[in-house]
Amino acid sequence: MMDEHESVLVERRRVVLGLAALALTAGCGGSSSSSASTTTAGSSGSASPASSGATSASSSSTTPSSTVPPDQRVPDDVLASDAEGYNGTWAATFAHADGTTGPLSIVVAIDPPARAASVTINIGAGYFGPGTAAASETKAYKVDEIGYDQQLFSGSSSLFGTGTLRRPDIGSGKIEIQATDPPGRPEVASINIQTARLNFVEPHPFSYTITKKDGTTITGTATFDK
Repeated sequence: MMDEHESVLVERRRVVLGLAALALTAGCGGSSSSSASTTTAGSSGSASPASSGATSASSSSTTPSSTVPPDQRVPDDVLASDAEGYNGTWAATFAHADGTTGPLSIVVAIDPPARAASVTINIGAGYFGPGTAAASETKAYKVDEIGYDQQLFSGSSSLFGTGTLRRPDIGSGKIEIQATDPPGRPEVASINIQTARLNFVEPHPFSYTITKKDGTTITGTATFDK
């Protein structure tokens, strides 16, 4: 049986995937780069690569490095454990309350020797509402810009807009994300995402609410698993 210290360490490890995958919505500052691409829905309703008439976007940015003090950084053994458990592709199917479904995936690549990570998130057509295209974003960042016990992050994403990521209870592994005004989606006012837990032993369920500027909402759930 684990003692109290070991239990807390394991619970804290569970949040690192959230910090990585959801850094797309709440960037943690420091040096980062991102790119986004858009696909359009084909006649069958499935996503097809962007081509003539389709839109695509890419961007990159660098901000001054803001590494946290050494005693507040993610320990090497935790980072190595996270890489072993989280690296790879996590897939899910989003399920809107109205019955609409589609694919989601997150690709995590944590590099412990470099103390760096990159995350790609892919969203299927229809996630933001009927007729909306599939899209993806990749973001890279330095692990030492993340405090081991940090609870609030803010930043921006080409998929989700400007927002915050909050860890209300570090030990539980829960994460809450609130973002507004996603680029290229003028009809969307805000996006709220809440996870039930994050670890590499169990699937990762989450719920979401997309609020449109006309006051209507899209609600749903998904569960990521490897």
